[in-house]
Amino acid sequence: YVLKLEKADVYRLPYLASSGPGFALLEAARKANFKDVLSRITAGFSSSSWGKPILIAWGVSDKYLPLSEAEEFQKGNPGAIKLKTIEGAGHMPQEDW
Repeated sequence: YVLKLEKADVYRLPYLASSGPGFALLEAARKANFKDVLSRITAGFSSSSWGKPILIAWGVSDKYLPLSEAEEFQKGNPGAIKLKTIEGAGHMPQEDW
């Protein structure tokens, strides 16, 4: 089961009610340096200062981010990061399954 587009509308409603939040989101997305952000997140979780286990739930059918991204993240701290793949789930496994 993958989340249908019409059901995903609930996530868009706040941005449709007023153009302000939508413009803010677009501007933030345009300015975001996602590679830098991901590198900083990876460095933080792979450091010895992060002493908690991490579980990554990844939808195998994610059409936006390939499984290789999660696998690469796991390589940064293989002892602390457990990767659980979910067959049939996409980008939003909490909704897709």
